[in-house]
Amino acid sequence: MGILMFAILRYLISQGFRFSANGGKLRCEYVGDGDPPPEALAMLEQVRQGKDVALFFLRYLCADCGGIVFWQDWDGHRHCLSCEPIDPDVVDRLPTKARPRTPAPASGMLSPTHKPRFVLGKL
Repeated sequence: MGILMFAILRYLISQGFRFSANGGKLRCEYVGDGDPPPEALAMLEQVRQGKDVALFFLRYLCADCGGIVFWQDWDGHRHCLSCEPIDPDVVDRLPTKARPRTPAPASGMLSPTHKPRFVLGKL
């Protein structure tokens, strides 16, 4: 039910539904244009039945777009990367250690600039 609930919540948010969680209570409202899609009403029933799982996933979804990637500002507030992209000027002003790094190559793979420490003879 977990992955299915995650997909249902993202779909409903993208269709104009907004969820709010307060403790163990889950509220939903439709803010989209016109009437909600008919298939969404059946999905809302699934959310209602799996409320505990939905409450868990709603902590990790953007309430406006259903995005799942966030960044944190200096004050500790989370911002959705889709709704509020990071200003490149801000990243340039970060101290070197705080800047995002280029990911290291996967284990066992060598980067194009890798230079071996020693060479075994011809194999």
